[in-house]
Amino acid sequence: MVKSGEKYFYNIEFLKEIITEFNSTVKELSVAINNIGEVIDEITIASNEIAIGSKSINTQSIVILKRTNKVVEQTFNSQKISKNLIKIVSKFKVE
Repeated sequence: MVKSGEKYFYNIEFLKEIITEFNSTVKELSVAINNIGEVIDEITIASNEIAIGSKSINTQSIVILKRTNKVVEQTFNSQKISKNLIKIVSKFKVE
């Protein structure tokens, strides 16, 4: 009977150690999972910031393109006006 009591005590102590180790491992795993969640949140924030920045660059590029087209159009108009002015001026003779 004493031997079975000792075995019982040994088994309980062994089980207690296993449960303590398991509890410690679960806590570590919980911390690791929380850290992964925080990293995912940070990646999401960074991705959103990149998307906003890309949209801003795209919008600014469109504005630049429109302004460039206006400059080209005004240059073309200036060229036409210059040609017409040359025709008109060429009619005059300086004596």
